[in-house]
Amino acid sequence: MKIPLVLLGLAATANAIELTKENYDEKTAGKTVFIKFLAPCNNPPPPTPCVTTTATAATVHGHHSNLTFDGMCFSRLITLPSSPYSATRYLQGTKMKPDWDKLMNDFAGSATQLVADVDCTTEGKELCEQVGVRGYPTIKWGDPSDLQDYQGGRSYDDLKKFADENLKPVCSPKNIDLCDDVKKADILKFQAMSEADLDALIKVEEKKLEDAETEFKDEVAKLQARYQELSTEKDAKIEAVKGSGLGLMKSVKAAGKPTGSDEL
Repeated sequence: MKIPLVLLGLAATANAIELTKENYDEKTAGKTVFIKFLAPCNNPPPPTPCVTTTATAATVHGHHSNLTFDGMCFSRLITLPSSPYSATRYLQGTKMKPDWDKLMNDFAGSATQLVADVDCTTEGKELCEQVGVRGYPTIKWGDPSDLQDYQGGRSYDDLKKFADENLKPVCSPKNIDLCDDVKKADILKFQAMSEADLDALIKVEEKKLEDAETEFKDEVAKLQARYQELSTEKDAKIEAVKGSGLGLMKSVKAAGKPTGSDEL
């Protein structure tokens, strides 16, 4: 008996698990995970004003003039193809949704494997920020406490093959017997520390991440200032050339030499 596609779609949706910061520990406990972080295509955020302004200026004038950006706007401008909300990424997300829903259905009910979604625009926003998601869709996998970036293909066959081969128990404090000697030594070292000392060490490493983000924003601000400076200089040079009579020179050349002559 053939099952209507709409019913298959409903079944896949029913088995979908959406993770948030609040339910993450509960849903992922004891499992190796495969998680897609997304910004749903049916609810896109409004276009970034700076990108819209820049695109308009480039189209109408052929160059940028008197534009200012905050750090995020400028970074999105100079890396527009990888912008979190670019059209390319939305198309990717839309195309892979049926395949991902099918994959979630394949692993539904597993005691050791979890394939799930995180909506980075609603309840899952904090979780996306916590794990460092910068673009959508992003896929991560592995130990729930130590997620790794998935770099493989995004067709159903690619995703299913990867899941079958890799969604197995991995090295972790709960599966220390699967760890190599170096990882095992690290785990034992951290387990031997007091909770206060471990918390302090975690804060030190998290501070490094915060410092890296701050440094990035500072450097982007410098780029923005330099960009504005160069843009202003370029516009001044263009106006100077126009004022030198270039337009008139071209008009004279186009008109050609006058017919007739006053020469004797």
